[in-house]
Amino acid sequence: MLDTPTKLRVLVVGAGYVAQHLIAHLKDDFEVAYSHRRRTAPFQIPNVKSIYLDLEDDDSIATTLHETLPDVVVNCAAISSPAKCEQDEAVAMRCNCPLNFLEALHACVPDCLLIHFSTDLVLPDDEKPCGDGGVGAKSSQKCISDTPVPSNVYGRSKLAFEKALAEGWDRCVIFRMSNVAGPLAPYDQSGKFAQWVSTQLRDKGTVELWRDEVRSFVAMRQVRDGVRAAIQKYGVKHEPADDHEARALEAAAVSPSETARFHNRARALRPAVFLHLNLGGPMALSRVQFGRAVASAAALDADLVRGALRPPGTAPLSVALDSSSFVEALGVPLVPLDLALREAFSST
Repeated sequence: MLDTPTKLRVLVVGAGYVAQHLIAHLKDDFEVAYSHRRRTAPFQIPNVKSIYLDLEDDDSIATTLHETLPDVVVNCAAISSPAKCEQDEAVAMRCNCPLNFLEALHACVPDCLLIHFSTDLVLPDDEKPCGDGGVGAKSSQKCISDTPVPSNVYGRSKLAFEKALAEGWDRCVIFRMSNVAGPLAPYDQSGKFAQWVSTQLRDKGTVELWRDEVRSFVAMRQVRDGVRAAIQKYGVKHEPADDHEARALEAAAVSPSETARFHNRARALRPAVFLHLNLGGPMALSRVQFGRAVASAAALDADLVRGALRPPGTAPLSVALDSSSFVEALGVPLVPLDLALREAFSST
């Protein structure tokens, strides 16, 4: 019998703001690795492996999965700038709907739990809180089919991958996530919209934000706690039971027939789970309201946040999320925005 590690192996795909917070939050309790698109790692973290992976490079995908053999994959990688997506839809679709990555998962780790971050920009403009697919692939498929094709490229590319997952991956958690608010990223000290607002107020004395664009801003604490809960509830440690199974795993990488055989066996041993959940905060706020909350948390003058109308664009104006399914499925409470912003500026 082969020795088995005591911890689940978690591969975080990406090295951006959300990925860094997840790495820092998970690394003490799981065997964590993260991927990056640079030829050298953007940062070194003790006891955390870094590995090159480009979702447009099939060889790097296969290498990463074979070197890490994850029990859980958390996909944070994306072209998340709506403006960049509008500039080149083909590139956005390849990165945000990486069907080649899904094929590699089938071949290398067909029983892993896949946690994927989608976006609230897949949803149409609606002042009423939007529901989600909840629990089960069928309800997810219905939710996706009922979602109109987004007018923005970012939303279209993300919705396309939601559809691929609902139809072809039965151990999955999809989070339709809203704008994130939280502390600076732990390794490169990057911030998000909250930090940008506070910087503008300090440097320029005022900031103009859209008063007609509404989002369910979500605390980074809630995001990381949701991922941890999903891993603890649905992650399953997989090691080859013996040398014969280890050889079968190696053969699966080069032989289509062995890939199918290993896939069927691995999936049969792991319970199916499919969650399609909104991941937003308890309140939907305009950017002006959010900015004034940021000012208060950062001990700045909220009256210096001015309102303006958003110029015409492809993204929906109002997207409010009903995240009650998130609470029910994972047992994680929604985090009030004032707590998220206190944490964001506690050291400033």
